[in-house]
Amino acid sequence: MKKKESFWTTLPGILASVASMVTAITGLLYFYFLIQTKEKAEPIPTPAVTVLPTSPQDLADQPPPRPKTATVPAAVPAPATVPRPAPAPTAIMVRVTAKPQVKAGDDTDIIVTALSQDGGAVLPQARVDLTATAGYFEKTRSPRISGFTDKKGGGKAEWETSKMVVPKGGQTVGFQATITRGQQKAHAKTTTTVIKD
Repeated sequence: MKKKESFWTTLPGILASVASMVTAITGLLYFYFLIQTKEKAEPIPTPAVTVLPTSPQDLADQPPPRPKTATVPAAVPAPATVPRPAPAPTAIMVRVTAKPQVKAGDDTDIIVTALSQDGGAVLPQARVDLTATAGYFEKTRSPRISGFTDKKGGGKAEWETSKMVVPKGGQTVGFQATITRGQQKAHAKTTTTVIKD
């Protein structure tokens, strides 16, 4: 009867033991070099933080910041830029004008202007919603129209009276304009009287 050989003396056993030894030596070398490179690494500089003023008065009182340069290793991402706070929103107002009287069957322009609260600056690209209590706007064929102010802060809409039945003493028509800019809204009203021809 043959004596049974040990697994480690067979060819598969020898190959398995060699593979185990190579894996163990590779792991030890990896950790050895990892520790060595960490000990020699230079410390990463901490980026400086600049506190920016938050109010318009603070901005006016301080000189502009000087740009700073620093050498940053290629592996470290550059620090994110802190955005400046948005300027405080300007309070808004709206002005709406129309002719005092319009003959029945005629049309007229209703003019809307978006302004800062003090009236010193026009507000372009403000949303305008305009409504009439009678008649209709030429573009929409309804008593409502919407749009945006032009670069001069103004807008106009052609208003028609052709389908109105006007009583003998005339009819007063009201217009309301609403301006929206961001979260701010402003309203204004005006009237015109439609008279019989």
